[in-house]
Amino acid sequence: DEIIEGELICKKCNVSYEIKDGIPNLLPKNL
Repeated sequence: DEIIEGELICKKCNVSYEIKDGIPNLLPKNL
């Protein structure tokens, strides 16, 4: 199964990254 929407959460740094249309946005928030 493919993840279409949601979020990835880094347990080490507690940062979440949005997944939209199956593509995770791993860019820093300030960009």
